[in-house]
Amino acid sequence: MKMKLVKVLVIIGQVFVLFLISFFGWLLIEMKIPSKGAICDAGQLYLFLTWCVFIFISVGMIINSRSYYIRGKWKKYRIIVMLFISILLFCSIFLRQIILTVYYGREKYVIEAEELVFIKIQLFENKRFFAYTFNNACEVENIGNYKLIEGVLTLNYKNEKSEYLGTKYRIENDKIDCLNCEIENDLRIKRSK
Repeated sequence: MKMKLVKVLVIIGQVFVLFLISFFGWLLIEMKIPSKGAICDAGQLYLFLTWCVFIFISVGMIINSRSYYIRGKWKKYRIIVMLFISILLFCSIFLRQIILTVYYGREKYVIEAEELVFIKIQLFENKRFFAYTFNNACEVENIGNYKLIEGVLTLNYKNEKSEYLGTKYRIENDKIDCLNCEIENDLRIKRSK
């Protein structure tokens, strides 16, 4: 009777820990999707705590699974758990780079400013863009499509744009002037390698 109870508690513990790993992993993966990674100061503490808990329980579960695998207990389950956690860890770190490479394609131009606000707009060959802005309190990500006609760049946003970005820019050599920005920034453009 006692052994059955211990076995049931172990199974419940395994399910609970896998649920926590899945939950925290999903939160971190969701933030890696372009335009979903916006966060402000208050949220950065929660993000840090989420990473700490996720890494701690993931490493603990991998060590636990490896230990039980070596002992020969639940071998298929242990392999699946280690593979699942490895995929979650990989995606929570590299998903944005994978999406930008596969879905957005090759980068054509980069527009940057580093004054009071850091601005980086990546223009891709398939007419999509990814914009990242960071001021002293918040970071914002934007995505959308663009048109570049006769030195005028037009950005069409798929989500709410940052207050530091506009929709029309005039390009002259390596300098860019925003035609409708709320806040002016010294923007520079360079061709990607």
